Amino acid sequence: MNRENSATGFRRGHANGVRRRILNIPKITPAFSLNSDISLSTKINTQKSQATLLSLNKKSNSVAKKLLSRGETHRFVTSRRPRVVTSIRPGSYEFEVELIKAGVLFPRNAQVPSNYKFLRDVLGEVKDTTHSLYRQKRQFDRFSRACSDAKDENEITAIVLRELDFQDLLRGPNEVFNNVCMHHPISPKISSSQPDRYCGEKKSSIPFSVSTALLKYIQPSTSADCLLAPNFFLEFKGPKGTAAVCKRQAFHNGAIGAQAMHMMRQHIDIPEKTLFDAKAYTITITIEASTAISIYSTHVTQQIDAHQNIKRAPENSLSYHIVEIGTYHLRSSVESFVEGLSALSNAHSWARRQRRKLLSALQSSTSATRSTRPPKRKICST
Repeated sequence: MNRENSATGFRRGHANGVRRRILNIPKITPAFSLNSDISLSTKINTQKSQATLLSLNKKSNSVAKKLLSRGETHRFVTSRRPRVVTSIRPGSYEFEVELIKAGVLFPRNAQVPSNYKFLRDVLGEVKDTTHSLYRQKRQFDRFSRACSDAKDENEITAIVLRELDFQDLLRGPNEVFNNVCMHHPISPKISSSQPDRYCGEKKSSIPFSVSTALLKYIQPSTSADCLLAPNFFLEFKGPKGTAAVCKRQAFHNGAIGAQAMHMMRQHIDIPEKTLFDAKAYTITITIEASTAISIYSTHVTQQIDAHQNIKRAPENSLSYHIVEIGTYHLRSSVESFVEGLSALSNAHSWARRQRRKLLSALQSSTSATRSTRPPKRKICST
């Protein structure tokens, strides 16, 4: 029996030695083996390998222990999992940093548009209304009670939209702007824009040649019923949300809309001096849980450094200037309630007029180019 056992052990040891020589693997004896006579350096190396294996994640600890019990630490190869890069959400300050890198200038660094006074006058216009003061007060009281009982963003959105006369023209909130191509590319880490409400034009109202040429700039979403060339955005935030997050989302939307307006104007072959006229054609509105409304305009200029106001940049890069043009508080008084709703309605009407002007100019330019084309020659067959 002793000879057979010794012969079997010799064969196993010989096979293991051959395998180690072929694979060029050093022999490692476990540190907890009491019958082996090994040097101190081998023990230290083995203990280090054991500590490395046992410090792995929980899923691989059981496998590592089994291999250690056999003294086969050389067979266990550690491999790190690929790092999952999560998108940067608006709740992170990095979101704001990436927007600034892409040329979006926040109000603290932005330039005032050349039509700033005109926009403020447009917002301040009070429409002729047949509502009596008593009816306005009842509407204000109902609105205030509903807002005080609102628990989340969806309820705030529903309450405010109920008071607007243009809510049927708005689209959202389930459309993700995943088809946007910015002049100065935004980092792919940043999450796609998803406005709560927005307004644009239907595909049938824009010439096919224009929509095809400017697909990546005026069609923000890949959905079939997406509105093109949006330039009016509403961003809501509930009681648990913060104003900073709401502004980052709104400014991202404003940059997308301003670029769409700029590309449509560029397609009409406007001279460069007129193209960069520093006029705003896009409106972005934030509505917080306290029903404080802030209205912002967005206009495009050639690329400007956010800190030094110095023109830098490649030829095609743009800067998007976000400027606040009005603030209203719907719950402070009946007068402020009426002024705020009038400002929202006026801003929507003005943004729609800007889109319609550009569309009419595009349609006339496309029809002119078609009329000036030489007729195709007919090939006569003999």
